[in-house]
Amino acid sequence: MERKNYCFPFFWLRQGRRQELPGRIQEVYESGCRAFCVESRTHEDFCGPEWWKDLEVILEEAGKRGMKVWILDDRHFPTGYANGVLEEGGETTDSDRRWFLREHHVDVAGPAREIAVLWPGLEPGENVLAAVAYRRAGRGEELSGRGIDLTANGEGGFLYWDVPEGYYRIFFLIRTFRGRLPEQAAYISGLTGSSVKRLIQAVYEPHYMHLSRYFGTVLEGFFSDEPGLYSQQTGHWGEDAGQYYRTLGQPGLALPWTEELLFVMPKRLEEEGIPSGKGEIYGLLPLLWYPHRELAPQVRLAYMDGVTRLWECHFSGQIGKWCREHGVLYTGHLIEDMGAHMRLGAGAGHYFRALSGQDISGVDIVLQQVLPGFAGYDAASIVAGGVAGSEFFHYVLPKLAVSLARMESEMQGRAMCEVFGAYGWAEGADCMKWLMDFLLVRGINRFVPHAFSDRYPDPDCPPHFGAMGNDPQFPGFSSVIHYVNQVCHILEGTDLQAAGAILYPAEGEWMSTPRYCTPDRIARELYDAHVDFDILSLDYLEQGQIREGKLEVNGYEHTFLAVPYAEQYPKRLYQILRRMESQGLTVFWQDRPEAFDKFSEGLIREIRDRKLAWQYGNVPAGLRIGWFQKGSANWFMLFWEEIGEPCDCVVELPCDGAFLRIDLMGEKVTRGEAVEGKVHVSLTPYQSCLIGFDDFSEKYSAGAGTEDRWEEVTIPDLLWEIGLKEQGLEKDYRIVREDSTLFAITGRKGWPRFSGNIRYRTCLKLEAPGEWGIDLGDVGVTARLKVNGRELGIRICSPYRWEISEAVIAGENFLEIEVANTLVHRVRDRFSEYMQIRPGGLLGPVRVFKIVPGSQ
Repeated sequence: MERKNYCFPFFWLRQGRRQELPGRIQEVYESGCRAFCVESRTHEDFCGPEWWKDLEVILEEAGKRGMKVWILDDRHFPTGYANGVLEEGGETTDSDRRWFLREHHVDVAGPAREIAVLWPGLEPGENVLAAVAYRRAGRGEELSGRGIDLTANGEGGFLYWDVPEGYYRIFFLIRTFRGRLPEQAAYISGLTGSSVKRLIQAVYEPHYMHLSRYFGTVLEGFFSDEPGLYSQQTGHWGEDAGQYYRTLGQPGLALPWTEELLFVMPKRLEEEGIPSGKGEIYGLLPLLWYPHRELAPQVRLAYMDGVTRLWECHFSGQIGKWCREHGVLYTGHLIEDMGAHMRLGAGAGHYFRALSGQDISGVDIVLQQVLPGFAGYDAASIVAGGVAGSEFFHYVLPKLAVSLARMESEMQGRAMCEVFGAYGWAEGADCMKWLMDFLLVRGINRFVPHAFSDRYPDPDCPPHFGAMGNDPQFPGFSSVIHYVNQVCHILEGTDLQAAGAILYPAEGEWMSTPRYCTPDRIARELYDAHVDFDILSLDYLEQGQIREGKLEVNGYEHTFLAVPYAEQYPKRLYQILRRMESQGLTVFWQDRPEAFDKFSEGLIREIRDRKLAWQYGNVPAGLRIGWFQKGSANWFMLFWEEIGEPCDCVVELPCDGAFLRIDLMGEKVTRGEAVEGKVHVSLTPYQSCLIGFDDFSEKYSAGAGTEDRWEEVTIPDLLWEIGLKEQGLEKDYRIVREDSTLFAITGRKGWPRFSGNIRYRTCLKLEAPGEWGIDLGDVGVTARLKVNGRELGIRICSPYRWEISEAVIAGENFLEIEVANTLVHRVRDRFSEYMQIRPGGLLGPVRVFKIVPGSQ
């Protein structure tokens, strides 16, 4: 089968190890990856003489092997350091740094004449932009009326004011460097064109100057890693909600600032019915922190709309344009966790705007954010706060990248996920394969595995593929990569069929905090009901057209739109949706959070009753179904996501007639016939398959028969010779058991610190040659099988099953099974403390089957 490349893992590069580079690149090549992304933060001389010499070697060696190279685009993580151009003493202007807005306030009561309050103390670099007074509304910290400009009343370190009758709060709006992380003191702002230009001048242009001959050939592109606004809590009032949840309406939070906001906010305010000129904006800014019934939602919308559009224009837009002009691609991702992509902490305020300039969309799954079988439960994780929200990571995160890739024409449907990093050494090939299937079935089709390192043991976010010869799972990892490249190649050029859409509710959150809902619960209800969807921002809705009652955006049709609850949305959203509803689009408006169950029942019932999505029949929620279409060809990826019992059901597909069923891990292609679309599906945990209708080619269909029937036969209990070989420490096996039953090698009665290969040998007596199969049962983690000296391949997850017909003879057959566990038993890293560790070795039961072949 022809194979293209869809994986470009991180490749950590350190200075002074140039002679090792050819061997390391060959290791990446042998893993099945035909590209890699050079990690710059580990190199001590980034953009210096040693860096260029190392890159020359890398690009030459990659070119010899027909490989592509990507480069992470900054010296430090996250992107935004700009190789230190803004460090103290460097060439810089203050406008290129990250500025924030903070407020200091004091409460006063009137009537009172000639009262004075102290002008706030300022740190170096700070200045007061305005002083504004608001009347207190008498309901908590709510404000009322319009702001009163007191800026001119400052004199001699005091502010003087004749206070009217009532209670008032005087705000000092302070432009400040405070609000940034200490380690980001020299980071650029993503909100100004000149600042982002500094990143381009410091990183991108030097690469073109030194390596231009590789651009667009071996050098494929640049990768931005988790740039963001990173606003911090500064005031002594208010409570910090944590980096994922920092947003407007949070007292004490420093807010990203640039003078350009004074020019962009008035337009959005006017659309919301609040005419305001540039000079009036300062008077409205206190409402970014404190409630005001009549004005706060509109002011917050105008501010966030301005911030996110400036980022879109100046950051991803400017970098993406530069890359395309120089013949390379641009990708990367943000911190998206638990809705952070819509907020001011670790995110950039608006996922779609933040990445719209890229050529490939991006997200990441690291730090145990997704664990096999945990779709219904939040799980302990090393992420901030210690919990990975299952609804967001399982039901929303991949759909953000897939939806962006479909809505932006420049991306051509290419959606990337950085994956595997910081799970720890407990992450075996079985977990990796499960994660890849989890992403593939949802439409992700580019992958950045994390990571190849040149150190062992390296405590920095393991696992590290190969681990300099110490990783027992490296063959399993290579098997995963080959599998992913095959799936992506089959599905390349197809379109994922998403029936409906969910509104990306960023504007609703900005305007309504805390009275809003994320899209997470709606996404879960739809996906568990086998209704696939896109997530569409208001910007994309504005581009949409209604044709025959369907919403079409960038050529993709949607039969309905679900709108998450928010107390208030922008006027233009209501106007757009009223028009679209009048043209026949079905719009589901989520009720208040306390009524979600009723809303959900009605949503799914109406989708089914009105046939707004294809119904696959009575199939369990854990059977994930991705429907991919190209012309008359229809491909279905089926993945059994549960990890307990197997799946056995009948799926009703929207296709009739002949189909191919491809089990890539089991190296099996069979034919079938769907009558009224019905296809029998039998999958074990961790198993997936592809079912294709129409457009078959010989490379898939040649020699394919119908599905075999496996009938178990009774065999005497097998006794095993067991040998151990520590990966990277021993060359030969040492025999530790003879005539042994099976047990957990790394269990309490075994060798808990063992990491490596476990060899099992036995004899299996068969009455006659013929069609035979074997299933090893439970294995921790990967297994290779030899029968009578014949290599039959590797299995990395359930089912650990092989056809052995061509290798067996009548009488005694010599079986040799090589099992590899993970490095966690030897290297007990902190990341693995959050992982469930499988017992190492062959646990069985080993079963033998007589195979009744299907017809050809």
